Amino acid sequence: ETSKIMRFALTVLATTIVIQLIGAVALWLRWRVTLGNLRGAYIALFHSVSSFCNAGFDLFSGTGPVLFGYGSDPYTLIVMMTLIIIGGLGIIVGLDLLTYYWDRRLSVHTRLTLILTLTLYIFGMIVIPLDFAFEGTAFEGMSLGERFWEGLFTVVSARTAGLTIIPMDQLGHASALTILVSMFIGGAPASMAGGVTMSTIVVLFAAVYSTVRGNPYAVVFGRTIPFETIAKAVAIMTVSSLLVFVVSLLLLAEMSGTFFSIIFEVVSAFSNTGYSLGTTSELSSFGRLLIALTMFWGRLGPLTLVVLLAQRERPTYARYPSEQIVMG
Repeated sequence: ETSKIMRFALTVLATTIVIQLIGAVALWLRWRVTLGNLRGAYIALFHSVSSFCNAGFDLFSGTGPVLFGYGSDPYTLIVMMTLIIIGGLGIIVGLDLLTYYWDRRLSVHTRLTLILTLTLYIFGMIVIPLDFAFEGTAFEGMSLGERFWEGLFTVVSARTAGLTIIPMDQLGHASALTILVSMFIGGAPASMAGGVTMSTIVVLFAAVYSTVRGNPYAVVFGRTIPFETIAKAVAIMTVSSLLVFVVSLLLLAEMSGTFFSIIFEVVSAFSNTGYSLGTTSELSSFGRLLIALTMFWGRLGPLTLVVLLAQRERPTYARYPSEQIVMG
């Protein structure tokens, strides 16, 4: 058993290193012309790791690759988006896709993850590039091609990567709300992404859909979702929502700022995205501590909660009578 775990860990490590090196080489081939071979290699490696790990750090003083004229370069954006997507899908989905050539089947988890990922991207691409229609000025003065590529990059990065090439504080309300929802959902379990994870959202939607149809069991792709899984999803969503609510309430009482900008700041911290509508610089020491704790919980909290819930159930020596509770 230990040897299997070691082999799996080494496989994950090797795969991660190879993907990041391929991404670094791809970026270096583009950036070496402007930055030189050595500096270009260093910056390319840094941004490859940052993109794959959904870290959101860049070496361009917070302005993203647009500083060197690459903000609208499809080649650069495609490489970085590919790394972000792979990192956000997670090792479970990645290995499932790699073995698809031989098995010719995908697990329910992988299919649901891919479907929800594509759905979020399509919805984001409908809203964000049309930001001007919602009184936003983030894409003002851009050509149709620039609007498409920078909008697509923003949609992909908003999941938890946090790399930005547009001024977030100039987004319209509809675009900012779309990004907020994407950040809260996050990526897949066992991935580099944060948020409540897509599996939680899918399980909850499946449970709601089954309840509305009068089905006592939540069924997805011909498979029944265990009650324990639904209970974990409810627990994760409830605790995460309460965390965002309480921290937002404390920040609203402690500082001046619009309600939406503070909620956006808290959700961004919870999902480890790092986006801001200009509120970060106005935070006090107490506010920054709250945001830091929110980031810590957002990275470890949902996973820790799942692990605790997955522990062996304690033996029960009594079973109490059931009683109906009025709902609705």
